[in-house]
Formats: sequence, structure tokens, C-alpha cells
Amino acid sequence: MNENKKIHIIFGGLIGIGVFFGLVLLFAGIIMMFGIDRIYSAVFATIAVATGGFFSAYYTASKWGEKGYLIGLIAGTIYFLLIGIVSVIVSKSKISYNTLFHFLIIVLASVIGGISGVSKKKTKLL
Repeated sequence: MNENKKIHIIFGGLIGIGVFFGLVLLFAGIIMMFGIDRIYSAVFATIAVATGGFFSAYYTASKWGEKGYLIGLIAGTIYFLLIGIVSVIVSKSKISYNTLFHFLIIVLASVIGGISGVSKKKTKLL
């Protein structure tokens, strides 16, 4: 793997984390501003983490230009493991069926992002 691909992986991960944190802040503001019940925070968090995985894989796959599904699968799995480890440490929760659901959502969003990133690259006119 050449040096540029490593940089794209790292930068793609940073983009995903940035999107995730940006959406968490946005959703927290929406919850506070509109007085939405905190029970919906898990839904907002899932949307935020899945969107971060999508953009991480999208960027990386668009730069690589091939195998978007594989890049998305790898990016989503790594992203899930990082989020999962932090979640277990912070909330001291255990692995459950909900964990499997989150894994599927994150990986699916990342695979879609990887495929979209490669497709965008191939259809570019200039």
C-alpha cells in the first residue's frame, strides 16, 4: 500500500469522526431547543454514527477509485470497533442484540458510502 492510500484512510477516518461529532452536537442542540424527550437520543446517536461511517468510506473509496464495497466493509468494521470500545468503556454496558443491530447499521452505511464514492469517481466528467 502506497503512502497516499494510507493518508486517505487516515483522513477518511477523521472525516467520519468529524461528521459524527458535528451531528451529535447538532442533535443535542435540537433536543434541547425543542424539548424532545431524551429517549430519542439513541436514535439520533445511531443516525450520527452511521452518517459518519458513510462519509468516511465515501471519501476513502472516492480517492482509491476501486473496490468500494470492500473499503466500506473494512472502514465500517473498524469504525464500529472504535465506537464500540469507547461505548463499553464509557457506559460499562455489555454486548447485546442491540450491539449487533448497530454493527449492521454502521457497516451497511459504510458499504453504501464506499460504493457511492467509487461510483462518483467513475462518473466524473472532467
